Amino acid sequence: MTKHVIIAAGGSGSRFSSEVSKQFVNLVGKPMLMRTIEAFHQSFESLNIIVVLPMDQIEYWKTLCADYNFGLEHQIVTGGSRRFESVKNGLALISVQDCIIGIHDGARPLVTPELIRKIFNHADEKGTAIPVVPVSETLRHVSEDSSETVNRDDFRLVQTPQCFKSDIITAAFDVEYDQSFTDEATVVEASGVQVSLMDGDPINIKITTKSDLELAEKLLG
Repeated sequence: MTKHVIIAAGGSGSRFSSEVSKQFVNLVGKPMLMRTIEAFHQSFESLNIIVVLPMDQIEYWKTLCADYNFGLEHQIVTGGSRRFESVKNGLALISVQDCIIGIHDGARPLVTPELIRKIFNHADEKGTAIPVVPVSETLRHVSEDSSETVNRDDFRLVQTPQCFKSDIITAAFDVEYDQSFTDEATVVEASGVQVSLMDGDPINIKITTKSDLELAEKLLG
């Protein structure tokens, strides 16, 4: 069964006080998006990689690839105004009927080939695969005029890549956007399919702030 991954790379650099979008921020010698792509190239011998970028960032990305002599094969598609539309544009490039499709955050460059393989294999067996990690800190539910502690054992942090058999993910995305769609798992669940959770990796962090970037540098260093 063929394998594909859609890397959604549409973040901004505002939280970094950066002039470039966060997926292009340097992480130990190269843009973090390159590190993300490398992890997927190392995971399987044959994996179709689709990178979704805003229209106004595609030429800049091509310039970076030339500057860093980055030649790992990948397709580029223009993103939409929301993640939902961006993923939908990526799905449109996949013509294979029977395959496994993963969707990953471009700003998760610490994902390992080992974790990628586990998630794709889980989806091959179960139809869906959503990596999660336990919550380690105390949680409180806050309402308008009060708050209360909740049992953190009842919650999980969701990661990517989220993987699905192609018939499940393509059917789920054949709808109009709804504000309840916060990730691919919520889109699939809205179609009536129950998703299968599996162990993620605490190292597989999403880089959204300067402190996240500093942590990633230490983990790589």
